[in-house]
Amino acid sequence: MQHAEEFFAAAMVAQEAGWSEACRGLITAGIVAYARPFSGNEKHPETNPSPSFSLRYLTNTERSLHARIIELCNKAVAHSDADQNPVRVDACASNALIFSPSFYDPLVESPNLPAMQALAKTARHLLVGGSLNASRAIASESEQPER
Repeated sequence: MQHAEEFFAAAMVAQEAGWSEACRGLITAGIVAYARPFSGNEKHPETNPSPSFSLRYLTNTERSLHARIIELCNKAVAHSDADQNPVRVDACASNALIFSPSFYDPLVESPNLPAMQALAKTARHLLVGGSLNASRAIASESEQPER
């Protein structure tokens, strides 16, 4: 999650400098880095797609942004969903059609970058806290004397 936070911060720097291509790449990297802990694993179906992270600790705005980032990763970045990347007919003749794809542009997320970075930071703290609590629970269970 720290990588997501860093990518979103770097995207803001790139945006300020007018480096739109770098900004696009950094936003995309931030989206993927944020969403990764919340996705499963095809080769290991037992992999938990929802780590020790409770959405109840997020505000409604943060929950909405969390859902948007996950959706962007799944539909626009990783799988090119038709809703996010529509194709339109540019020209039509009696014997031919010309189609033009319209690709998702990560720069549309630019106004959300400060909130995305803040959410990644919050999520990192929640994930670390959840992992620490899980480790403590496992440790206390193993310290119990056998009966």
